[in-house]
Amino acid sequence: PVVLPAEGDPHAVWAARQQALATSPALDAEMPYWLAQLADAPAIPQADGHAAATWREARQRHIALDRDATSELLGPVLAAQRLRINDVLLTAVGRALCNWTGSEETLLEVEGHGRDAFDDGEPLELSRTVGWFTCLYPLRLRPTGEPGEALRAVKESIRGVPRAGIGYGVLRHLSKHGLEL
Repeated sequence: PVVLPAEGDPHAVWAARQQALATSPALDAEMPYWLAQLADAPAIPQADGHAAATWREARQRHIALDRDATSELLGPVLAAQRLRINDVLLTAVGRALCNWTGSEETLLEVEGHGRDAFDDGEPLELSRTVGWFTCLYPLRLRPTGEPGEALRAVKESIRGVPRAGIGYGVLRHLSKHGLEL
């Protein structure tokens, strides 16, 4: 017989925790951080090189890495430098965008898995809960200098995101503030 672990928290509990966060004073304390991320967002040029692009005109590009390139990215260097794969990938994307635009910084919309704790002392048990718990948030990167410097700067930017980004979505969609990216 198959014995499954205890049932986890349903999606409704996660949604209720977001609603509770929307009225929390802790969320108001995040507002300066998110406003700083959005302030004077660097523009990405359009194909003609003359006008700034808008999010409405955004396009996606998909790139796949082969087995050898993936092994290099996931190898012992990550562990030795205490890096996560997102640190490396966001550094590469940030450097490419900064090189293209001529700017020292760029603003990206980052997607997190949304299953992180809400920092209220009550961890969610979502390991057996099926559903999409994603959170989207803006992340300003300044990946300048030598590659090692750029990696450290991006790593610090990522680690500095409050609540792994979940507060931005709450501020944008559930609170009185209505932030816009």
